[in-house]
Amino acid sequence: EAPEVSEAPEAPEAPVVPEASYVQSLSAPLDVRIESFETKRSSQYTRYVATKEDISDDEIKEQLSLFEKKDKNEINPDDIHIVGQVFKTYWIMEWNDNMYMIDQHAAHEKVYYERFVKRFNDNEVYSQQLLIPLVLPLNINQANTLREHMELFTKLGFEFSEFGNNEFALHGVPLELCGVDEVEFFIEIIDKMTMYEGRNLSQAEIYKPVCEKIATMACKAAIKGNMAITEDEFKALIVEMFKLENPYNCPHGRPTTISMSKYEIEKKFKRIV
Repeated sequence: EAPEVSEAPEAPEAPVVPEASYVQSLSAPLDVRIESFETKRSSQYTRYVATKEDISDDEIKEQLSLFEKKDKNEINPDDIHIVGQVFKTYWIMEWNDNMYMIDQHAAHEKVYYERFVKRFNDNEVYSQQLLIPLVLPLNINQANTLREHMELFTKLGFEFSEFGNNEFALHGVPLELCGVDEVEFFIEIIDKMTMYEGRNLSQAEIYKPVCEKIATMACKAAIKGNMAITEDEFKALIVEMFKLENPYNCPHGRPTTISMSKYEIEKKFKRIV
């Protein structure tokens, strides 16, 4: 449960943030929709999220077999034929003699996650300064965890200073946290890291809970089912998704895409033997 938040004295004038064109999710109109979309926990949201345990290894292998390696990095938006959308969530498109059905939420979640992780690894996560810093009262364990891993949290794009008595003033948050409760995200990472205190962990093990929270953040920030996007926005999303090393599953293990070749479809309709 997130702690109570109070206002701190006004911080000095914030430095100029680099131009944020690289932060745009797909295009400005889609960013506006995402930023204005209020993401709250609900029973409906809980039912919507699948976990890796829900997806069997056989299902993953079957999904991967539907794609050829040459498909990646070769999509030209002009070559994509959009057939339509069903249930305001799943897009059907034709490309390279294949029919694809794509879940817009899972696809955007995957792109969002991979983009943030890459920027994190490349030390390219920038911060957005808060107009009014937020004072976060932490317990002693949380405060010690934050002090010990200050470099990690700074790398994630958080800017903060110690306010005294285990309180910290939050001055800046990652630019990518559009539509996400940045305080909740901050506290949840601290709590995850606190669970690992006292253990002799490798860097990969330390980063594991961070990646888990980034996946949750990506799920919350991504466009949802029943959220309207244009064909051009969808094409931009697909072009970026297919450039990924593994575009086939979202961070939680659900498939982003289902595909059938022209040959498979004609065989099912017995047009060929």
